Amino acid sequence: MTDYEKNASELAEKYDIKLIVLDCTYREYFPDDTKKRDVYKFGLSSPYYEYIFTFGDSIANTNKNHKIGIGNKGYKQPGFYDIFASVQKHEVSRDIDEFISEFCYTDEYGIKNLINLHKEVIQEYKNFSSLFRKGIIPDDILEIC
Repeated sequence: MTDYEKNASELAEKYDIKLIVLDCTYREYFPDDTKKRDVYKFGLSSPYYEYIFTFGDSIANTNKNHKIGIGNKGYKQPGFYDIFASVQKHEVSRDIDEFISEFCYTDEYGIKNLINLHKEVIQEYKNFSSLFRKGIIPDDILEIC
């Protein structure tokens, strides 16, 4: 376990956040994927909120045996660091034009895709921030990536 992973696990314990694997599939996940990867269905909970989400792991971390669970030697399942580092931890503008400008998106993505992405990012932030008291993400969590 790296120092990053240890720190994230300690923060999860500090804020009583639990992570459970509900499912794992092996498939393409992102629109431009050309290779399959492990795609998890996780449950994340705290004393304030719980929600379910999907997480596309990196192809480098994808389980070569495509099995989850006990006895899968050498397999590294995503943990709190992976989740905390990748989740939207800062509120984004509700204005689509500001969102596009802030994240430097271009017309190549298509406006329909950008509108859907904008909605998903807003929802991700809402879900994650709801895990914390009064919906405020603590600074020590914000410091992770």
